[in-house]
Amino acid sequence: MSKDKVKTVTDYLSAAYSDEQVKKIPELEKLIFAAAMDVDKGGSIELMSAKLCRDIGRYVLMHQDKSPKALITLYNQLVHDAAKYEGVALSTMMLPIWF
Repeated sequence: MSKDKVKTVTDYLSAAYSDEQVKKIPELEKLIFAAAMDVDKGGSIELMSAKLCRDIGRYVLMHQDKSPKALITLYNQLVHDAAKYEGVALSTMMLPIWF
């Protein structure tokens, strides 16, 4: 994992975390903070993205009218890495069945 990628993702998380609308919702602050801590500890960006995008999707479904724009922006920034991780994970699980 490159330092540039870590910095970019950390910047995305910081921007969402510091948004005024996000700060009003402790649940979102907790999700974003946990993701940032995972990245800081050297965790997989793709795994963190998959978990966070899943949680963001769940939050948006439950609170459609109250979803901050910064949260949607964060989702759009991370969804590519999440999809890549989930694709590799699914392929790995299906490999014994396919061959």
